[in-house]
Amino acid sequence: MDSDTLSILLKDSVDWDKYFTIVEAIGATLNDRKGRFDKSDIFEKSLEECSQGDITWVDEIGWDHEIEY
Repeated sequence: MDSDTLSILLKDSVDWDKYFTIVEAIGATLNDRKGRFDKSDIFEKSLEECSQGDITWVDEIGWDHEIEY
């Protein structure tokens, strides 16, 4: 997938308002040593949830998401 196709897919399939509402709600919380790992997991899973199923959080070594197109 080239970067233009990826850009269009991300623009069209992710509800960015919903995603950044989650980011804003979490804000400055979860910044302790353990919380930072949980915070990143929440953000990564949130991207999957806000993408209408086009992005799947796989949490593999070397990549976090797979994108269906």
